[in-house]
Amino acid sequence: MRRILEESDMRIYYEDEQCYAIEKSSLVAKLQGVKIVEFVQVQSNKKIRLLEAKTTAPNPTNDCDYNNYLKEIREKFQNSISLLNAAKLHRRPTLFQEFPETLKNVDFRNASYFLFLVIKKQRLDWLPPLTDDLRRQLHPFLKCWNIPDDNFVVLNEELARDFNIVE
Repeated sequence: MRRILEESDMRIYYEDEQCYAIEKSSLVAKLQGVKIVEFVQVQSNKKIRLLEAKTTAPNPTNDCDYNNYLKEIREKFQNSISLLNAAKLHRRPTLFQEFPETLKNVDFRNASYFLFLVIKKQRLDWLPPLTDDLRRQLHPFLKCWNIPDDNFVVLNEELARDFNIVE
């Protein structure tokens, strides 16, 4: 059954048991200061999609705001992948128990991660530099986890529609 989640003024759709709102986890709420993405979607037993949704992003020419934004997004994806794997390894058993069955059954050893930042009101010409900057920030972490840089994508709402992420 298809369901819809509202986030950052966008309607994100998914099939039952394929989406986990990790940001709303009771454990994550107790981990004060740990920033995390909104959703984890299971696309198959070997594909995990992490999704962060934002309404806007700062102008790349505003160094202070832009650099803080990059840091926040980087932390969210790093923390999310770390927590998912910690749960799967039962280092965070409470979180693992919250997983939908489809996520519990994913073969994490062979899973591919796809990271999406969806910004509702993002200008198309700002997407490539933002993507490049975030890939640079995430590169060491992604390399450690053997996740290709190309598996991280920044989209606006229009492009997210093409990826069947938003309605």
